[in-house]
Amino acid sequence: MKIISPKQFFDVHKNQKCFMIGAGPSLTYEMLDALDGRLSFSMNNIAIMFPNTKWRPYYYLNVTFTSSWSEHWIKHATQACLEAKHSFFWHANLRIPLEANPESTTILSSAAIPMWSYDANEWVSRYGSSMFAALQLAVYVGCNPIYLVGCDMGYGGSINQQTMEDTAHCHPDYLGEDKITWFKEHGSEHTTKDEVRTLDSHKMACLYANSVGVTIKTCSPGPTQKVYPYIPFEEALNEVLPA
Repeated sequence: MKIISPKQFFDVHKNQKCFMIGAGPSLTYEMLDALDGRLSFSMNNIAIMFPNTKWRPYYYLNVTFTSSWSEHWIKHATQACLEAKHSFFWHANLRIPLEANPESTTILSSAAIPMWSYDANEWVSRYGSSMFAALQLAVYVGCNPIYLVGCDMGYGGSINQQTMEDTAHCHPDYLGEDKITWFKEHGSEHTTKDEVRTLDSHKMACLYANSVGVTIKTCSPGPTQKVYPYIPFEEALNEVLPA
C-alpha cells in the first residue's frame, strides 16, 4: 500500500487556473458539467451531485469531523474518494480512503486554528470551513488564479428551524438526517459564530494568497464578494491567462 505525501504536490499545477467547488445553492449540475475535465477542488458531500453530472473532481478534500460518525457523510466521502483523481484526507477520517482508494490518497495533518499554512506538507488549517483548507492546498500546488464556485456561505442561516428544510446547499439531502438532527439541537447557537469564522478565514486566505502573488476571485453570490474580486462564472471559464 502506498500513500502519497503532500510534498509530492508542491507546485505541480504552477500558474494553472483552478476552480474551488463549494456546496452552496448557487451551484448547479450545469456548472459542474461545464467544469468537466478542468482542474478543480471539491470537498465533503459533493458526491451527492454525481448521479446527475458527468463532472468528477480532480481533487477531493475531506477534513470534516462529520465524516467520522455520520453514515451519510461516510457514504459520499467514500464515493468521492473512488472517483476523484486524487483525495486529501484528514488523518482522523483515515478509514475512508484506506478502505476505498489508498493508492490515490494523501493524508493531511490538520488543526482548527486561525492560521494559514504555507506548507501543506506539514499541516493545513480547518479554521472556518473546509474551503479554507482547500485554498491552502490550491496555493501549495501552485494554482493561480483560483476561482470560487458555489461558495455562498450561509451554512446554518438558510435552514428552516421549523421544517428543517435545507436550502443552504446545492442538494436538499446534502447534510443528511444526522446533521439535520444536530442542527435542531445546536444550529441556532452555532450559526452566527460559524459565519464569522468562515468570513474571517476568507479574509485570511485573500491576504496570504495575495502575499505570494496568487489571485483568488469569486463566482459566488453573497459574502465572499466582500473579500474577493467578483467574476461571473462564464467569464471565469473563458478568462485567458497572461503568457
